[in-house]
Amino acid sequence: MTRKLTVKERVESLNIIDDSLFHKMAEDIGFCEEMISTILGEPVEVLEVTPQTSLKNLQGRSVITDALCKMKNGKLCITEVQKANDDDHVRRVRFDTSCVTVNMMNTGTEFKEVPSISAYQPPNWLGS
Repeated sequence: MTRKLTVKERVESLNIIDDSLFHKMAEDIGFCEEMISTILGEPVEVLEVTPQTSLKNLQGRSVITDALCKMKNGKLCITEVQKANDDDHVRRVRFDTSCVTVNMMNTGTEFKEVPSISAYQPPNWLGS
């Protein structure tokens, strides 16, 4: 018979890069501010965070961001964590930011109104 793990045991077995733990931590604005500030090497102020933002693309592949943050400076920030380094992450960032832009813009919007979007991918040193 398999013993059911307690909540404490399950949480202790996770690290920050595990999807369920990162999702929970990303709900906290302070966590996102500290993470992005650390990566950028400068302080940032996050006004709003939406973890696990689903962006539908009716023409093909959709995107689910780990955390979509609205910054005080007006920019949006997509945060993605990856356990493996086995993909072309530069193209992934380009694709994800494109999907965010398309999902936010209304027909007829002038291109000068396209929001600035930054995408940050914490390095693999966060663990695997």
